[in-house]
Amino acid sequence: MLLPNGIRERLHKTLLKKKPELLADVALSRRFEEVSFKLKPSKKEALADIAAFDRSQYVWTQEVYKYVDLGVYLDYEPVRWSGGGGDRIVIARVCFRNLEGALAFAGGSKLCALWRRSEQKLNMLTERKSEAFIRRLSKESELLEAAGDLEFNQVIKLEDYLLHHKADCYIRELPIEGVDTKFLEKHARLICDLLSIELERSITKSDLYEEWRIKKLPDFVRVRHADVFFNGLPSDLIVQLPISALTVKPRALVVVENVQTGLAVKDVPEDVPILMGLGFSVRLLSEVPWIREVPIFYFGDLDMHGMAILAAFRKTAPQVRSVLMDSAALEAFKEYVVTDPNLPNGSGPVIALNGEEAKLYDRLVAENIRLEQERIPIEVFETALKVCFKSLDA
Repeated sequence: MLLPNGIRERLHKTLLKKKPELLADVALSRRFEEVSFKLKPSKKEALADIAAFDRSQYVWTQEVYKYVDLGVYLDYEPVRWSGGGGDRIVIARVCFRNLEGALAFAGGSKLCALWRRSEQKLNMLTERKSEAFIRRLSKESELLEAAGDLEFNQVIKLEDYLLHHKADCYIRELPIEGVDTKFLEKHARLICDLLSIELERSITKSDLYEEWRIKKLPDFVRVRHADVFFNGLPSDLIVQLPISALTVKPRALVVVENVQTGLAVKDVPEDVPILMGLGFSVRLLSEVPWIREVPIFYFGDLDMHGMAILAAFRKTAPQVRSVLMDSAALEAFKEYVVTDPNLPNGSGPVIALNGEEAKLYDRLVAENIRLEQERIPIEVFETALKVCFKSLDA
């Protein structure tokens, strides 16, 4: 027979698993469905150590007595165990008639306090929000269990405001105290879900920014040969431009992950811009109208992240050609190869790599190694680029 601590652990797991449903039921005045756990052992189990069985019966009686006023009770059944004392009345199950008793038994005052805090916040909304709204909000344990109502109230105020107004401003300009960019990013999914419920249509994060006209800071990129986009800039000046400013289609594009490499490389034609240091933000180049229409040469680190960035870039611009990102380059500079402490951004094989790139990726993963592009002499990169540029004139 399980002793009280064993049932306490099971009950605690059950309550946590069903917490959103139970919280919503309480807020919506739904009846609590009684929970019970079987305690009655088989005759064989009981008679294997009848003294221990009798002690467990006594322990349960004493334990449940503490919670009897909270709707916790024991259900008994008569048994006839020949050879084991004949007719007996044994505990068949422990039952929890209401949520208050279940919480007290499972987690004591701490669990009860967190639960009541959540209930109080949901109760504030029951008169003006729908059941679907309450049930969605009941899943936000961190928000509901937080001490104080400030963050919870900010979420509700923000959703209420957006329900009736278009923002048409930066987040910091919204007339809700304490709501800033980080706050909206943290709660964007919840806000979208709640708006979807109230407006009876699907609202995504993208919809939230576009339809409500929430202004965002532009995404920037470091650029050499920026005079391609703005006449009059010195050709070799390093400037930071918003991606939205890359409107003029160049003859070709060089994208280099390492900024120092991008600064050092020479002999790149002045009508070929060099973009530097984007990392996984290469995805943002999808906003550039000509990004699929020009030759692109990419040079990144020879490691799992570098290959994943290349694969991500190919989703934006399938024509991207990698430079020195193959096993030959790794082998040529193997004295600079080190153990890679990082894991790839995601799991599973990186897709969108060609044959040589895929071979390199498999080796990097199998041997857990990396070669940073800064370790490859700049002259080697420049020579490889010259070969790429020759192909433009072929």
